[in-house]
Amino acid sequence: MKKTEQFELINGVFSAQLTHEILIDMLNKKIQFHSLKLHENWEKNSQDETSSNVRIRELEATRNSLQQFLATNQHETFKVQSTITIELVNEV
Repeated sequence: MKKTEQFELINGVFSAQLTHEILIDMLNKKIQFHSLKLHENWEKNSQDETSSNVRIRELEATRNSLQQFLATNQHETFKVQSTITIELVNEV
């Protein structure tokens, strides 16, 4: 049996500046997380984590696209909604 839960993380209307702060900060934290894990794996095992490198590049591309979008719409207001879905895959 799989169990899924959803949690609302963001739901509101924000200026371009606040949208930038919320979303870019979140992306930066994800990039930092993967960078830290990459460094930890290198220190422990002298291994290069290809999946982390790929994910970092994906997140950086998303961040760049978002920054460009917000820069071209800097005087607009945005409705931002984000829900996270967590699914139990290994039931004990």
